[in-house]
Amino acid sequence: MVRRRKQLKPRGAQRHTAEASPTSPDTRSPLVSLPAEIQGIITSNIPETDDEHDFGDEDESEGEAESDDAEEESEEEDDGLYRAYGPHTSASKALNAFIRVLIVQLPLQQLHTFWWEHACSLDTLTLSIVLKRQGASIHTLNFREYTANWRKADLANLTTEGLTSLGITELGTGGPWPPELLARNYQNLRHLRLGSELNLAKQYAAKGYIDPNEHRRSRITDTFAELMKAKFADLEEPSTPVVRLESLSLIGLDLHPFANGLIEPVVDFNSLSILTLESCAGLKAAFPLLMGPGARRRKAKSALRLHTLAIRHENTSDGFLRELETFLLWLRPLAHLHVLLEGPYEGEIGLRKVLKAHGKCLQSLVWDERTGPRSCVQVETALLANDYDDLKVVAKHCPGLKALGMSLDWGDIAGSKQNHKKIASLFSQLSQLQTLNIRNVPVATTSETWLPNDYMMDGLATMLLNIVTQKAQIEQTPALKTLAVGASTYGNVRLGTSNYFPNSASTFLQLRIYHVNYDCRYRNSLSPKLHLIARGTTADACGNAENLDIFKLYWLDGAPQDRDE
Repeated sequence: MVRRRKQLKPRGAQRHTAEASPTSPDTRSPLVSLPAEIQGIITSNIPETDDEHDFGDEDESEGEAESDDAEEESEEEDDGLYRAYGPHTSASKALNAFIRVLIVQLPLQQLHTFWWEHACSLDTLTLSIVLKRQGASIHTLNFREYTANWRKADLANLTTEGLTSLGITELGTGGPWPPELLARNYQNLRHLRLGSELNLAKQYAAKGYIDPNEHRRSRITDTFAELMKAKFADLEEPSTPVVRLESLSLIGLDLHPFANGLIEPVVDFNSLSILTLESCAGLKAAFPLLMGPGARRRKAKSALRLHTLAIRHENTSDGFLRELETFLLWLRPLAHLHVLLEGPYEGEIGLRKVLKAHGKCLQSLVWDERTGPRSCVQVETALLANDYDDLKVVAKHCPGLKALGMSLDWGDIAGSKQNHKKIASLFSQLSQLQTLNIRNVPVATTSETWLPNDYMMDGLATMLLNIVTQKAQIEQTPALKTLAVGASTYGNVRLGTSNYFPNSASTFLQLRIYHVNYDCRYRNSLSPKLHLIARGTTADACGNAENLDIFKLYWLDGAPQDRDE
């Protein structure tokens, strides 16, 4: 199928507005082609309160003057990026001390999970106490940044009896002990997550892209792989150990050393059920490694037995698209396929062929492509298929789909009733769809409006819901329970709303998740009511929404920028 792709850009006076004065006051609705009936819905629900946001008091105990300067600078620069304010070193020390007190108070060997997702660094002394007192019972250990090295006297604590899940997402920030932790516990390990996430996000925030010639990822990967090889050798086993995992996640690492045979992988890929590769350099060269010898022979069958594959890739080229398509067509049918592609490529992947191979088994699908980060509301960067061709392919080949995340042309969605009927007919073929995420937000004519963003998005989501469930409400009870507009970003997923000051653009573009309540209707309307249950991150939606896994893979937008940068 030949598919022409279009990218929405401002036209005429709209382009002049976007480039010359993106923040000029404008009382018009910022949504393009918003029907009058939807404007009525969102304006009738505006509460009589001030549209002010309280982001909490800042800690100005250190460098008060510099803090004020940074705040003033962030207010002046409305470039769509988040300016993050990380915790002070004293806060990290205090938190670690407090956690150590709690751990000492717990009964011995009773803790099953230790999960450190805080922006504060984990002190190795804290981890040493955790493993010393709880190592025999711990099954899951996850942490991000860590500080200090491991004392030789405490290295024995690195060996636990039943560690099955390990996550270290900030490799290279501390000493060389993480490879030893992995090597000492590889036999029972089933789930592994490794990477250099924060460094990746900072680079993206500073440049708006990932520099393919930057060597930090390669150094981190090489160092970790060589250390791990040495630690495995220290085990003095008769043969090279092989880590047989059920799930593997790699973030921001360089796969070239493995693909070129310079470093021998210790992971048995054929044991994997779940594979996640986020922003990994050298992924194109690594596909043959994953496929194994002889994979390109005619009618060769995959040795991989994946049921879930998630890929986010920047600097995407036409050559990468071809390799990705080959890899996807070689795999056995997947149950979950999540793909985010970014880059200035001209080609396109054969989505029809991919979904023809996997569609009947797919339960969740995320497929989104863009040219680059979207930093302002006036310009769309998503790559959109003409005449909703992608949706047609999904509707035809994925009858059992329960969760879908993709971008659509809002001009088509908010267009004529004929368009509404076509879209409704396509979604009616997805009779089991429980969760729908339209990942792009429509282009706006201005970055400022008197109308609160949440109420504009409520109206937008309501319009979308009416179209999607139009035919289903007549013929059967709709299965759709969760509707979302916008895409997950690093700033929201990893930092949370309390750690940064979003500007007008980032707030407008933020992911919003709604629960569809068919028992409650709008006044004088058959439309089911939407309840906003989460914004930015899915944390508040847990227990109230279906299939939240489709929001896990995020774009590298809204990454942090330190005060001193």
